[in-house]
Amino acid sequence: MEARLKGMIDFLDGKDKVLFLTTSSRWFDEKGGETPKSGLLASYISKKLLSRVEVVDVSRLRIYECEGNVSTAKGNACGRRRAS
Repeated sequence: MEARLKGMIDFLDGKDKVLFLTTSSRWFDEKGGETPKSGLLASYISKKLLSRVEVVDVSRLRIYECEGNVSTAKGNACGRRRAS
């Protein structure tokens, strides 16, 4: 396992930018919670590769559904609260 992880870090080290999209969500309360394995892995690798890594926890994003149609009378409201 360690050899595979080192190989992945070596591969990613040759890249200018790395984006991790973690998607696992966990239940949290005032005592804390459980960090998903994908989040732990992304955090570990980002510490190794420093500033070239962006980690986005997709489960925490608020995504509004919309139709990206700019030819309607209302125009394009994608990505805005009123779009849904």
